[in-house]
Amino acid sequence: MATTSAEIVKLEGEVRHFKATLAKYQQMFSRDGTITATEAKHINDVKTIIGKVSARLATAKAKISPNVSDPAVTDRAERVARESSELGVSDATITDNIKYEYKEIVANLFATGHGDDNEIHPNDVKQGYLGDCYFLAAIQAIAQSNPAALKKLIKDNGDGTYDITLYVHKYFISWNRKPVIITVNATVPVAEGGTRPIYAGVGDQELWVLLLEKAYAQYKGDYGDIEGGYASKAMGVLLGENGDTFSTRALSDEDLAAKIQGALDGRQAITASSNTKTKKTESVIVDGQLIYYSHAYNLLKFEGGIVYLQNPHGRNHVQLSVSDFKRYYRIIAIQ
Repeated sequence: MATTSAEIVKLEGEVRHFKATLAKYQQMFSRDGTITATEAKHINDVKTIIGKVSARLATAKAKISPNVSDPAVTDRAERVARESSELGVSDATITDNIKYEYKEIVANLFATGHGDDNEIHPNDVKQGYLGDCYFLAAIQAIAQSNPAALKKLIKDNGDGTYDITLYVHKYFISWNRKPVIITVNATVPVAEGGTRPIYAGVGDQELWVLLLEKAYAQYKGDYGDIEGGYASKAMGVLLGENGDTFSTRALSDEDLAAKIQGALDGRQAITASSNTKTKKTESVIVDGQLIYYSHAYNLLKFEGGIVYLQNPHGRNHVQLSVSDFKRYYRIIAIQ
């Protein structure tokens, strides 16, 4: 047991080391705004090493905790839960021992589906088994307020690849975001033996949402590295400037209603983050509606004194009075 414990400590150190190397490469290679094929290979080589060392780490941990079916998944879920509590935003959906493989998704880049008034529409977002609700809710909000801004982030290269522009902090200490181009393809994780993506879905049989998600994950390191975050910062990744955040409880009902209405009237993106979940309470039923805690929503509209919230899951949307909205949602972000 002692040998296994020492091995775990050693492997954990190696994972941290290679993740730090990956972050350094990403920062260094993105300084000129593009990542070349050679640079991408260096990044992918480090990712491969991280994957192999992580697998050895999971095997070592399994020897200590044989009842845990997938220690790597458990560790990640615990990390996300811890970070979510600190951030106040995460997601109700965490990958739970899903077997997957990578497949190319064949679909249109954009499509105008049933009920859409634009080929980029908030209802195109269908979150999967990844705790990036903050990122997808921000996408929904911007798709509602400024769809053209999202469309110009995505360039079809005509060869099965896409150049995605994201706005990032190129240096560890940096106030301003700078554009960087991430080249991706439409090959993403799908359930083993299936064809449907396990993370962001294809909406009306279109790729744009899953390409944005993949580009962000590729820039950060991997899909697991984009779990848990701030919707306000996700707005910055997509628009170049972070959203402003406001505590709902610091405002009167009237002032909160006026701020929401003003943002919507001004065609601004606005998201809402629900109360932080606890070990005992992960969700609540209000007037027959399921509200996930530690979850980000797109604030779709405000009408007749009712706040309409769109869930990035693509279901379980919520309608609340302003007073109930304040009771169950802590933060709004506006950009």
